[in-house]
Amino acid sequence: MRKATSAELLALSEAEHLLHHNLETREFWSKKDLAAADGDAAAPGQPAVPVPASWVMTKGIKLYPWQEECVNRWLAAKRGTIKVVTGAGKTILALAIVERLQAQDRELRVAIVVPTVVLQDQWYKEILRTSNLPPQLIGRLGGGYRDDFSGDVRILICVLKSASELLASRVERSGVGRNLLLVADECHRAGAPDMRKVFQTRRAYSLGLSATPEREDAGDDLAASSADYDSSLLGQELGPIIYELTVHQALEEGILPEFEVHHIGLPLTGSERERYEQLSRRLRSVTSELVEVGHQVGIHDPGIARRAQALAARDDQVGMVARELLFLTNERKHLLYNAKPRMAAVSDILKREFREDKATRAILFHESIESVMLLYRQLLEEGFPVAVEHSQLPDSLREASIEFFRQGVAKIIVSARSLIEGFNVPETDIGIIVASSASVRQRIQTIGRLLRRGRDRAKLARIYVLYMQDTVDEVIYGKEDWHHLLGARRNRYFVLKDDGQMVEVEEPPRSPLPREEDIAPQALTVGEEYPGAYEGVEYTCDSVGNVFTTSRELVRNPQGVPEIIRRIKGSFGRFKVTPKQRYILALVPHGEEWVVMFCGQLPEPFQTSALDVRSGPADPIPPRELQLGDEYPQELVGDKFETIAIKQRGGRAVLAKKEGKGERFARVGSQAQDHMKGRDAEKLLEACGEFRLLYPGLTKFIITESKHVVALTEGVYRYVCTLEAGLEFP
Repeated sequence: MRKATSAELLALSEAEHLLHHNLETREFWSKKDLAAADGDAAAPGQPAVPVPASWVMTKGIKLYPWQEECVNRWLAAKRGTIKVVTGAGKTILALAIVERLQAQDRELRVAIVVPTVVLQDQWYKEILRTSNLPPQLIGRLGGGYRDDFSGDVRILICVLKSASELLASRVERSGVGRNLLLVADECHRAGAPDMRKVFQTRRAYSLGLSATPEREDAGDDLAASSADYDSSLLGQELGPIIYELTVHQALEEGILPEFEVHHIGLPLTGSERERYEQLSRRLRSVTSELVEVGHQVGIHDPGIARRAQALAARDDQVGMVARELLFLTNERKHLLYNAKPRMAAVSDILKREFREDKATRAILFHESIESVMLLYRQLLEEGFPVAVEHSQLPDSLREASIEFFRQGVAKIIVSARSLIEGFNVPETDIGIIVASSASVRQRIQTIGRLLRRGRDRAKLARIYVLYMQDTVDEVIYGKEDWHHLLGARRNRYFVLKDDGQMVEVEEPPRSPLPREEDIAPQALTVGEEYPGAYEGVEYTCDSVGNVFTTSRELVRNPQGVPEIIRRIKGSFGRFKVTPKQRYILALVPHGEEWVVMFCGQLPEPFQTSALDVRSGPADPIPPRELQLGDEYPQELVGDKFETIAIKQRGGRAVLAKKEGKGERFARVGSQAQDHMKGRDAEKLLEACGEFRLLYPGLTKFIITESKHVVALTEGVYRYVCTLEAGLEFP
């Protein structure tokens, strides 16, 4: 396509501008040139600018009473997480905190970590708009920028991936950690294992921001309570939830508009239904096969299917089955995402809305980029004024699409999940969630993103949620009471009949299972199926009586839970404890399904502590004061210990140490070149044998920096013996 000249573009009408933009977008997509445009870094060598003595971050803005209260709560501790519904003003709230904090700490530096480049750009523009800081004081890391805290930079806005790789070292190098505020926006995204490096950043203050900060479990559901979050990695690093503003409260205070959610169930076509059932049967079979082959290689995890992505990298039968499971899952997802009735319903809704109001603005969300482009193409062919936005388009096209929508030239914008976090939606009347995952968090984020005050404050905002009837699309309705959760004026439920008639029904396709507070303890029996939701904080247990959190913290009072789990599940492994009643719950396979089993009630809450407490001087406890089996102070284990395993080799016990993918075995007695180390090996084997008479099944022992040998069992470190010279490994 020939590029239009500047003069030709100036002569175009708004509609012609949008047509030209859409032609460029379609041309780009047809060539599949997915190279994203790099951001333009600030030009080097710019002169220094004066730094305002007092930062004004919210000029011209009057805070809501809830924001004032929230700022004061955070300042009292200077750490904590704020849970505020999307659209209520988290960014302004954070800037108000920065402003008040800088009045107390004149050397303040701020690192803002965001999940996407779009959100990075939004923060940058918002700070320039509402503050007295010149651009040279605001740096960016990621998205084509490589700024740090050198020179004049006071605020550094970092994309999460770049922050995990570079932020800690750059803060350390610049020496600003003692005055640093770390802000984690959409902080639930920072909980992924590969992003934990962000929290290695030295800092004085921490602030977490999210509409849904609680950790999602492997089933992709919300955590049961704020208490779960407070004990999680995020809660410990950023601080507990210190303030919560729900949808109900935001509606009552007039922050969010009144809205209505129409949930519409659509039938699959005959051929789609047949294919769906075929894929579902195969998925159940492959899931059972994965559990079976997993058991054969020592993976005793009833939720093994949730680990298929990681297991698919294995070069064995487990990996092969995991890859087949992923393939089938994606095939079924693709079938549901692109079902013909789903596409037809979108067109019907838009035509009806535009008949009622030609000025209607609509945002459409879809799960996959492929599906977004298919829907975009369909709407273009039907003559709708539409633009498209997603992460595989160049920045120039993305920004143009959003700007056309802001101006009202494009009445519809179609987006993938990239728009859910990082786009301040302007004057939106309706939203259509064309397809979504089974994540409660994501559904809340998407709906919240659509709730913005439109041109007509009296107009009722309307959100359409499409799902395919009698499929896994309905699972999300069994996870939460959506009326209670959203606080909508009303949730309305419709189903499309085979004859094309839309019929309103009274109930959602599924009802959520009871929560723990609705189930009396006397109604439960240990070892029988639990009638409620599988909720609570997740733990794991091992064969020697230890319980650990998901972040590998040790539970000091396991209360015999591992043996209970083994007895009911048939193996050790994962389980949950509900936050209020402390019900112990475990998933157990039953045919092709998984059922939740009631395993009892904790007499007292679990108490946790980090496994590695310190790296300090030599252990001060004299060996003569310790006896076999005595409790050993956890704080003296340190973090410079060595793990040794007792194994059988050639009919005799040996001491093994892992090295890479293999093992090395300690030389015993006269085999050792150092006779003292050979004698220590004999001593350790004898002591371990005696210890295992007291604690059968124990195979792993720890040698501290002070050469004390200890074992971790039932949440307690216990003394085994003390070595004089250590062990010798060939």
